[in-house]
Amino acid sequence: MALISLVAMTLLICVEVFSRTLLGVSTLVGEEWPSYMLVAVVFLGLATTYKENAFIIVEIVFVRLRKSHQKALRFVCLLLAIVFVILFDYQLISFVASSYFKGSKSISFSETPLFIPQVAMPIGMTLLGLQLIKDAVLTFLSLKISMGD
Repeated sequence: MALISLVAMTLLICVEVFSRTLLGVSTLVGEEWPSYMLVAVVFLGLATTYKENAFIIVEIVFVRLRKSHQKALRFVCLLLAIVFVILFDYQLISFVASSYFKGSKSISFSETPLFIPQVAMPIGMTLLGLQLIKDAVLTFLSLKISMGD
């Protein structure tokens, strides 16, 4: 989904540039919609980025620990990340619901209902949360096995 948003964003920007350059007219959504799509790319790409181990990780302390301690620390960090994602996701869902129920629209020509582009945020955060939960379970099982239980 993030890739689709990225391609659509690129195409819309190209159409905007060509229509302004060649025709002297604007699409009137050439700035607004790519901005929405950029947010979608970021949030919908979180789970994939995490799954591919592409997040920046500071390992200065982590690499100096024994393997068993590394697993335990990883598990604790995953639990903290899950709590953060749950709290953030709750706020994002509340934000989208508020926009939906209030009928919030953009102030631009398109009057885009704001819940439509906003819905990518809780979807992406939920997908990240599911990846974190999967890793926490796997890390816990690995930790349990290494402790001989």
